[in-house]
Amino acid sequence: MSEMTDVRGLRDGWDEFYNDFDMCSSVDAPAVLTVSYGEYVFAREGVDVDALTARALQRARSYFDLTEPGVDMTFVRREWACLETGKAARPFLAHVALYFDPPSAA
Repeated sequence: MSEMTDVRGLRDGWDEFYNDFDMCSSVDAPAVLTVSYGEYVFAREGVDVDALTARALQRARSYFDLTEPGVDMTFVRREWACLETGKAARPFLAHVALYFDPPSAA
């Protein structure tokens, strides 16, 4: 049980994390890749969605450089929202989901 407490303490301090998984319906059909990114903000008003998207794209490209070096992922679209967290210190999460076309087969 003490191990679980230690893990919870670490999780509370994370500023970011990365997770990926394959949602393809078939191994022969490439799927659109989605990257999620969020930042805590103090209010919904005034969120600069373009700046948020730029930071998300920068993180996504860095991640792709680590996981798929040399592969050019084509940015297709974004969806964003500002979600209430229920936490006094971090009341809102500005979240953007980025969608990328899979790379073409060479």
